[in-house]
Amino acid sequence: MTGSSIDFSQTPVLSVIMANYNGAKYLEAAVNSALSQTLHDIEVIVADDGSTDNSLDILYAMQAEDRRLIVLPAQKNAGPGDARNRAIERANGEWLAIVDADDVMEPHRFAHLIACANVLGADFIADDQICFSADNMADTNTLFQSHLMGLNMKLSPAVFVKSGDLGFMKPLIRADSLGDLRYRTDIRNGEDFDFYLKYLMSNAKAFLVNKPLYFYRRHSASISHRWSVADIRVMIKCNDDISTSDAATRAALKIRRDRLERALAFELLMTDIKARRRFSAAKRLCAKPFLFGPLARALRDKLWRSKTEDAVTKIALQVVKNPRDADDKSIPQI
Repeated sequence: MTGSSIDFSQTPVLSVIMANYNGAKYLEAAVNSALSQTLHDIEVIVADDGSTDNSLDILYAMQAEDRRLIVLPAQKNAGPGDARNRAIERANGEWLAIVDADDVMEPHRFAHLIACANVLGADFIADDQICFSADNMADTNTLFQSHLMGLNMKLSPAVFVKSGDLGFMKPLIRADSLGDLRYRTDIRNGEDFDFYLKYLMSNAKAFLVNKPLYFYRRHSASISHRWSVADIRVMIKCNDDISTSDAATRAALKIRRDRLERALAFELLMTDIKARRRFSAAKRLCAKPFLFGPLARALRDKLWRSKTEDAVTKIALQVVKNPRDADDKSIPQI
């Protein structure tokens, strides 16, 4: 579709904020999903993050067909936070819509959420999500189903942190309520969580709507992939950097830090197993028995995907069965 009928002398109702890095495979579908919204008076800003695939070729070809698409190239990869910040600085809309470059939406999503926000007097509004895979198989449960109570749920910082997964929200935010807040550029995972939490701590009126209008694509190259040891350590630091006088939010942040510490312990265990450091892996299991559960589930999933056990799986099974009998010459610091 084309945006030739839009009067750009007026401020657009909404600016789509999309960061992209080597997302050519799903990029056209994501951009078309935004441009095809029933709310036509929008601009779609795609901030590329130094892609080395043909993302820019796709974007420039689409831009030639619809001038509502704004492409912001970059000379180097600086991370999703930097890309989103560049898009925010360029935005002219009354609303900012944060979306990913590999997801799609119902055509009436923007119009519906803005209508809900106007009724609720909200500055920040998000919806539920349906996860689907590359073969278009959708989950039967929605992503935030366990948190939603009633038609519209008011979001507080404590509720947001306690949830554990509301950082995956893709909200619409009133641009004039954002102030000077921007994404952290020193982290590449968890930047949305950090940004949303700081926004909610500004006493903005925020709601989660009990309607799934956003489709979150699960695939191997997804931005929100399994965290590395370095990722988790940075997220723990960011968690510790949050300062609040609200007791409920502080308590929720403490629980989140404990979860991140457990995730870090598991990733360190898997690093030892993949490096075939049997003795070190066994020591971690003996020191932190709670790791047996996630390790057993990981092994079950791996064996389910493959009928043959590779060397890494065999080592892991040996460690699980006889952790005190594992042997390795190298014993890294735990």
